[in-house]
Formats: sequence, C-alpha cells, structure tokens
Amino acid sequence: MAAPTNYFVDPSIAADSGDGSIGVPYGDLQHAIDSITRNTTNGDQINIKFGTDEVLTAALDLATSYGVPTNAAPLIFRGYTSVADDGGEGGINAGGGATGVINRSTLEGVHFIDLHLHNTTANCVRLDRYNIIHNCRINDCSSNGIVLGAYSRVENCYLYDVGGRGIEILSVGGQVWGCYLKNGPTESFSGAIKLGTSGGCAAFNVIDIDGSSDGITIGYGGLVANNSIYLSDGTGNGIETTGSGNYSNSVINNLI
Repeated sequence: MAAPTNYFVDPSIAADSGDGSIGVPYGDLQHAIDSITRNTTNGDQINIKFGTDEVLTAALDLATSYGVPTNAAPLIFRGYTSVADDGGEGGINAGGGATGVINRSTLEGVHFIDLHLHNTTANCVRLDRYNIIHNCRINDCSSNGIVLGAYSRVENCYLYDVGGRGIEILSVGGQVWGCYLKNGPTESFSGAIKLGTSGGCAAFNVIDIDGSSDGITIGYGGLVANNSIYLSDGTGNGIETTGSGNYSNSVINNLI
C-alpha cells in the first residue's frame, strides 16, 4: 500500500489559514478537513502538531466536504512534533460538551494515532468498522472512551478518568492490545474493555480498577490472554462472559 497524502495542522495558529504543507500548515483541523480533496486510492493523513490542543466547538465533520473514508483509503489523524510520524502527541480537546471528538456510528476507515483525545460528556470516539486507535491517551470523559464497530483495533492506548466503558467494540472481530486502563481520579469505568458478539481478542492489557467496575467482558469465540487485572476493592468482575452465546472462549495466562 502506498503512503497516504500528508497534510499538516498547527492549532497554535488558530485560524482558517495556511495551505496544509509542513511549512505553512492549516491553523484549524475542521478547516483542514473541509479544504483537502480526498485521496480515494491511498487515503489521507492529517498531522496535528504537538504543543497546543485543537479545541473543537462541534464533533469533527467529514460528511460536509471531505467525503467517506474506506478501509483501503483511510483518513488518519496523527500527532507530530517536527515531521510526520515522529511520535509527537497532538491534542484534540472536545470542548467539554456533549459531542465528543467524532460521533459517526456509520463511519469506517478512520484512524487516530499519537493523540491526546479528551474533555467531553459524550463518547469521546464513536465510529463503525475497520478503524484503528493507536498510541492515544483518552481521559476526562464522563461517558464512554472509545466505541467502535466490527474489525476495529485499539492498541497501546492509555485511558483514565472515563465514566462509561473504556473501550467497547460492538460487533465481531475486535482487538484490544497492550492498553493501560485506570480508574480515576474523578471518574471510574463501568467496564474497562468490552468485546462484541464474537471473535474478539483482548491481550497484554493492564487494568487497574475498583468499585463496581468490570475488567474484561467478552461474548463468544474470543481470546482473552496475558492481561493483568487489579481490583483494589469493590464488586466488579475481573473477566466475564455475557449473552446467550457465551461459549468457545479461550481465557489463558491472565493475572487477576
């Protein structure tokens, strides 16, 4: 697969300006989405500069101008410090309202990488199938942190101060790898990780919870392996299976 087309946003400029190049970046993320022409073959990557958060007044809107990403040609939001893909943590602040960073239950092919996503009373990220959330920090969400559809992946993320589900994949084939989820300081998970109906995998995660929070919930035909779950007190469950099809799971090498 060829590289996506790169664009750059520096939220410290805070204006509908720039041309999206690394030397003259856009000053606003929604303006960037509205300005670029979608690469329907390889997708696009919008790089968000470390240092100043992008503060949203509404959830990110792709439908008005950008169009519809796909699994083969995704839209990638990624942090950077000096050059694309250098691991810098960009910031997207949802503004404290009830919209979240993005809230499209029918949208697929959207990836968030190397970002701090925070400050909402709604789902912080809500998408459909074939999405990737990688190396992101999610906090200050009184509802759910990440809610995705089938065949989505959440990897190497840190979630805390989330009042609903930390990570929930609603349908088949979801994967959650190498994440750290911790209650507090002001919010506690209802459940840290919930995998959907079938075929999910949760592995190498570290979960630190208390109260009524649950650790990992899984449907059927899934794998829960090599996770560490610490419940300091309370009534929560470490690992549980739910629903009428709670069979054929493999639960191995977990420390609770």
